[in-house]
Amino acid sequence: SRMRWAAAAAVLAAALLWLPEALVRTAARIVPDALRAQIGADLYAEITQRTGNECAFDAGQEALDRLVAGLDPQGPKSAVVLPSGPAGAWHLPGGRVLLSRSFVEDHESPFVPAGALLTEADRSARTDPLIPLLRHLGLVPTVRLMTSGTLPESGLGAYAEELLTQSPGAVDHDSLGARFRAAGVPTAPYAYAMDITGDTTLRLIEAGSATVSQTALLSDDQWVALQSICFD
Repeated sequence: SRMRWAAAAAVLAAALLWLPEALVRTAARIVPDALRAQIGADLYAEITQRTGNECAFDAGQEALDRLVAGLDPQGPKSAVVLPSGPAGAWHLPGGRVLLSRSFVEDHESPFVPAGALLTEADRSARTDPLIPLLRHLGLVPTVRLMTSGTLPESGLGAYAEELLTQSPGAVDHDSLGARFRAAGVPTAPYAYAMDITGDTTLRLIEAGSATVSQTALLSDDQWVALQSICFD
């Protein structure tokens, strides 16, 4: 009957929607760390073709490395500052975070880039960065990744374009506030950097209490070096 055909079609449509998502999550779960890092490196290469290579002032990168190491042991493994592209931050498979130069040039405190790093750590803890990449690539490349451990370069290039133009995912201000508190970083500098009025980040502002000083994160000289990272 027509109703039975309609019901069967609905079940098939649901299966077709469910199956790719299940495959995406399975693929993301079983990808070994070395392959995940390689995917992140390949995606990074596609991004820097569009933004230019990362800013390379050695003393500035050393300061950024110190900032990363002093924050969250479960957070980013490394970070770089991009010389161009939209303002924002992105986390890649493998644990690398990309920061817009605005985070280090347009603010008065290392608490702002520290906040960006903590925010990306929180996002990546709640959403595996490999999952949106595989969703973008689709079913066939996901199966190819599971069977041969490779992804199409053209798909990575298209995803790099999308990553640099899309808005960052929403954050859970309660979870993020707890991460800031664990790192001893005040939430207000980053929250006001994201929204100068504080209206949309009020919960994050209220969640924070600092236990580390600005100079405990970076000395004044290190902060100046980080602010100059793109002026080598």
